[in-house]
Amino acid sequence: MHPNNSCSKTPRRTLLRVKLRALERRVLDSLDSFSVWGAGRDGRNFVNDLSEKNRKKVKEFGDVDAKKIGTRYVNPLTGVDLPIVHFSELKPPVICCVALGRTAGVFEKNVESMHWKCGKDYWYFSCAVCSDGITIVLW
Repeated sequence: MHPNNSCSKTPRRTLLRVKLRALERRVLDSLDSFSVWGAGRDGRNFVNDLSEKNRKKVKEFGDVDAKKIGTRYVNPLTGVDLPIVHFSELKPPVICCVALGRTAGVFEKNVESMHWKCGKDYWYFSCAVCSDGITIVLW
């Protein structure tokens, strides 16, 4: 790590909020509604930290965890009350809030199975090279 690297000294949640504001300006502000793939920590933090205007646009969470599917995520502090469905039920646009490279390729295969176009139907809220091998999405 570079000794002057300020990212290593910046709290993860602060970096999330900076990246989130950029995604809101570039993508979410122009959408009528969207879903979030990933009902874990990153997905919940993503939704809770959205601006109120964009938080109201979230339709649902999608996930693979059988314990979460069919339940709801509720946060009374932010007014969030969203159903959690199987990822295969999601319809674009979708924001993917799942850590890449940590599922032995299962998540990436699930995304590929949806036959969506990166940057049109879905966006990664992380660093990723889309399956077309060309598009790089950095949020």
